Amino acid sequence: MSEYFVGIDVGSQGVRVVLLDESGTIISSAEKKWLLHNVGGIEHEQDPYQWWEAICTCLQELSQKNSFTNISRLSLVATSGTLLLLDSSYRPLHPALMWNDKRAIKEAEEANKMFQTEGPDLGLEIRPTFTLAKALWMKRHKPEIWKQTKYVVSAGDWLLTQLTGNSPITDFTNALKTGADLINLSWPKTLSNLGINEVLLPPIVAPGTPLGTISSEVSKLTNLPTTCVVLSGVTDAMGAQIASGAVDEGQWVTTIGTGLSIKGNTIEKISGIDSGLYSHRSWNGNWSVSATSHCGGDSLHKKFPNINFENYSSSAKEIQFSSYLVLPLATTGEYFPFTHPKAIGFEKGNSNNSYDLFLGYLEGIAFIERLAMETICNLADVSGPQISMGGGASNSFWLEIRAETLGRPTVKPVETSSAFGAGIIALAGDPKLISATAKKIVKYHPTVVPKESMIEKREVRYKEFLQELVDLDYLQPQSKTVAAK
Repeated sequence: MSEYFVGIDVGSQGVRVVLLDESGTIISSAEKKWLLHNVGGIEHEQDPYQWWEAICTCLQELSQKNSFTNISRLSLVATSGTLLLLDSSYRPLHPALMWNDKRAIKEAEEANKMFQTEGPDLGLEIRPTFTLAKALWMKRHKPEIWKQTKYVVSAGDWLLTQLTGNSPITDFTNALKTGADLINLSWPKTLSNLGINEVLLPPIVAPGTPLGTISSEVSKLTNLPTTCVVLSGVTDAMGAQIASGAVDEGQWVTTIGTGLSIKGNTIEKISGIDSGLYSHRSWNGNWSVSATSHCGGDSLHKKFPNINFENYSSSAKEIQFSSYLVLPLATTGEYFPFTHPKAIGFEKGNSNNSYDLFLGYLEGIAFIERLAMETICNLADVSGPQISMGGGASNSFWLEIRAETLGRPTVKPVETSSAFGAGIIALAGDPKLISATAKKIVKYHPTVVPKESMIEKREVRYKEFLQELVDLDYLQPQSKTVAAK
């Protein structure tokens, strides 16, 4: 009798659940979305029970179409850096502080000073968006909540606990932004000195580690069998990396969702505090370099709500090159590929053509991707096409723009969801088998190869974009480098 496997992705704007067979083929899927009510500013919160209800709804929907009797394993990915404080019964005490919440500026500064003084060297700069900084903010500003707190966890940690009913456990990738020492795979004493005692923090395990089985209560809610094994997952960006098949050194994947995330594997750890890069422990014990920009789909949705993306793209394609230069930053502050906590987006141009401005946003995100890859090329091997995931991979014209801007081919996997990455973890069933499983089952659309003439034309606008960043003091002139091709 065939076995089936479930992958779940809980993002900023919705949940997607996929059901895989033994060959890695998605045989069914379900999703549920919600509107963002607080896009903009620096504070971003969500009700975590909204995520949980969406998961249950999707699983119920899938169970009506497919037999759940033979579901063997399940894994889950969620947003990186999202904070939850739980009571002794694993219930959230406060709305989740989301991955892009930036209120903890002072707390991030204090944490960095403490680690610089006492160590260990985490190989990264703690940012206001990190789980650790947000936990310190809650401790300072919500003492009545902090007194009740028994567990400091990420979004994925809590959701896995919901599935099993067991106490929280975290994985290598989610532990990073809470201040874990990923060399020794432990919580450093420095966290206690900051006021976050180790007793509040969950044990750290490798992605793909069995955590238990579905609880009887959840089985009744979702129709999942109580024999289904729940495996630790990864952050959503790393789930996208696994789903992309970028599991060998030199391969890099860009995921454009609410923000823009770039990931690729290295054998040795790269410390990139000055560059804005940081290294996760990978599922196989090596390293996965991460870079996250807040310039992504969020800016498009905010500027162009309720548009038909394909229709706008078709009209923009006729223009070819926008008369606008756009920094597509929907919130205040950026940390990669340049660092400026007070940076704001810009639109340089005065056309009345909305398609022209739309094209400027597409180009602006491509420029940010290019600048990010230039930084990466200075520190790590880059080979082959740029793999593309998320909403930015769904539009062929945008893929062309990005290939021309990068000066390198781009390629889109047939399945571009982080939920598929979670499904691969579930199918593998063992941390050591995740890479081999991904390489075996991930398939791609034809590669988009840029024309040299278009590369040259995009280069001109890209240099103008860089000059705007320099003029605003967002970027230092020496930061400009030459991308590998």
